[in-house]
Amino acid sequence: MFTGDDVTWYVPCYNAHATLSRCLHGITQQCTRPARVLVIDDGSHDSYGTLPVEVIRHKSNAGLAAARNTALAACRTPLLAAVDADVAVEPDWLRRMLDTLNDTRAAGAGGCLREHYDDTPADSWRARHMAQHWGQAPLRNPRFLFGSNTLFVADALRAIGGYDTRWRTNGEDIAVSEAVYATGRALAYAPDAVGRHLRQDTIRTVLRGFWQWHHVAGVRNRDFDTLETLVDRIERVGIGIWRFRAARDEREGCTDLLPLDAALPWIFAAC
Repeated sequence: MFTGDDVTWYVPCYNAHATLSRCLHGITQQCTRPARVLVIDDGSHDSYGTLPVEVIRHKSNAGLAAARNTALAACRTPLLAAVDADVAVEPDWLRRMLDTLNDTRAAGAGGCLREHYDDTPADSWRARHMAQHWGQAPLRNPRFLFGSNTLFVADALRAIGGYDTRWRTNGEDIAVSEAVYATGRALAYAPDAVGRHLRQDTIRTVLRGFWQWHHVAGVRNRDFDTLETLVDRIERVGIGIWRFRAARDEREGCTDLLPLDAALPWIFAAC
């Protein structure tokens, strides 16, 4: 049975001065303590001062997947936990994640990320259309584990060669989940292991973030390789996603979000 002594916990960090202290506070207040806590500073311009945990610094920004691989290389425990620098986890997060791994014998588990801010159109839109969780019920073998808060068996990550460094800002979580599944191992979703997303957006930044998610998916799916696949992407993604999101918001009475929905085809076309 895994315990907190089996866990190295890290935070990948790049220019996250505004939220890092709240993230680390959530880790230090856990009812189940990990053996070690690391911050992987991926070439930040921010000055963090003295932090109450170990810090490993990259000389320059190498990307999110590279930061995760640095943590994996430094890990000397059976398990490797991660939360993003803009996530504050509940005090029982690690205990519940350990329970999930012990009960399911999965290679990794992912928690439920809930939005902390939901009082502007941009933040409300993110909460509805960029949710990073799989609902309120436990789930074995979800499509992938969102990278914002995870607990993996370290050797399962080593067996697949770690994280794919082509994905610098997002998409590395999908790739690593697919690689683990390809080895025949299981993953699990733990909805009662809760993290609070501390991100705050403007209309511009939330739409840019949404575009980045889908651009990475398009690269992975080779949507940009030929004129035929590009035309298909315009209809399926640029127009299709707008229709789906707008119909949902109108049906559920979220009419204040319709202007953001209407911007989606233009965002996909321009970026």
